[in-house]
Amino acid sequence: MATRVYGAEGITLTLEPGVEMRFGEGVETMVVNGRLQANGTELDPVIFDESFSSSGYYLYFSETGSASLLNTTIKNATNAAMAVAGQSNQLVTLQNVLLQSTNGYPIVVEAPALHRLQMNNVTFLNNAANRVMVDTRAGALAADVTLSPQPGLEWYEITDFVQTWPLEFTVPEGITLTIEPGVEMRFAVGAETMVVDGRLQAIGTPTSPITFTSAADSAPGEWEGIVLQGDSSQLENVVVRNGRESLLIGSLNPTATVQISDSVFSHSSLTPIAIQADNLHQVSLSNVTFANNVEGNNIVLYGALTLAGDVESAGLTHCFGPNPVGGCITTMERCCV
Repeated sequence: MATRVYGAEGITLTLEPGVEMRFGEGVETMVVNGRLQANGTELDPVIFDESFSSSGYYLYFSETGSASLLNTTIKNATNAAMAVAGQSNQLVTLQNVLLQSTNGYPIVVEAPALHRLQMNNVTFLNNAANRVMVDTRAGALAADVTLSPQPGLEWYEITDFVQTWPLEFTVPEGITLTIEPGVEMRFAVGAETMVVDGRLQAIGTPTSPITFTSAADSAPGEWEGIVLQGDSSQLENVVVRNGRESLLIGSLNPTATVQISDSVFSHSSLTPIAIQADNLHQVSLSNVTFANNVEGNNIVLYGALTLAGDVESAGLTHCFGPNPVGGCITTMERCCV
């Protein structure tokens, strides 16, 4: 029978350089309710090896659990090397960590716990999926989050396999999601829409753009897209592809702005960008490229067509793409945002 090893709340387990931990047959998980401190060195790392276990998460950090893993290797996990759950402020910090040969996702983290996962130079090597799985079943982000690239990390995969309603990844009001250059986010079953009621700061570089796409990344309409509503957002050197309506902007706060520059919107099945008409004066586009969108390389205005403020071309003269419909702008009525 599979068992779990529990670290009690308020208790710290410290592992010194060179220590190796292995779980034998029938022991599936170390549940950390207290604190795990792994103090490896470059020459003498701390090693967790699940070679003899049968299933489960190797390390599971509950809402009260925290960790500092330094110069640590976690390898041969059967299911996932680690999981982080709960929206507390107890951090799980990984620095100079190697996640190797996992027969699944090396890291699984609930969306409300995403701020707890702090990674610096975490290497993903020879895992079945060199990804971080973000599970949306438990709800929206609970605090500000920064997603950073890591060596060997392919992408952050946003999913909810049981398809808990609503089918979305949500950044609530008052929360900022910051995405660093080179990060790729892919949206899978049960989390087909990214809804931003707070702030999205996605600022890439020309050589390290930020990418939003579907899990398969193979065809238009494989996910819904991004909805920006509420607070201000900035997208720079961003690629959004294979969505249905790749970007929808509406219901912005009166003082909010959306700035989009040096970005590409491609392979949408419906609309690359749709903007609520009375928010148009709050949107700035500069050097935005449209390509291979099924219903046309254009921006759609929807809702009431009475503008709520002055529009200084809204950067629309900077929209590029083959044969933009209506000079890059078309209009349509729609019942709601």
